[in-house]
Amino acid sequence: PMKFGGNLFSKNSSSNPQVGLEYLDANVRAEIEEMMDGESDLIIDLIDTLLESTPEQLDAIDAGLAASDPQVVGDAGHALKSAMAQMGALTLSGLCKDLEALGRKNSLEGMAAINKQVKSEYQKVTQALEAWKVSLS
Repeated sequence: PMKFGGNLFSKNSSSNPQVGLEYLDANVRAEIEEMMDGESDLIIDLIDTLLESTPEQLDAIDAGLAASDPQVVGDAGHALKSAMAQMGALTLSGLCKDLEALGRKNSLEGMAAINKQVKSEYQKVTQALEAWKVSLS
């Protein structure tokens, strides 16, 4: 039998608070909902597509760092920057813009630290996007 123990929700302790829909820019959310004419299914598809494609870009950043190739990191940052801005994840978009700028300068300096922030921020964005989906269902 499957067990749903008390620890199911413990990972969302005060050290890692759950973020909600409000984590995404409200104006961007409103624009998307208006543009999609309130078609919840279309917005959910958009969110799912983003959630499916982002790990590939995050892996590309890791691979670029492992290979000491700032341009690979910058290209992945560029791809993520726009996608995140379009969905209202402005903090994450800004971090990706920083990676892109360093890639253009062909500089690895600071990229690993920014990548840590990107990963942490992406966890919050994922929670917020999931909350947005729930609000549309």
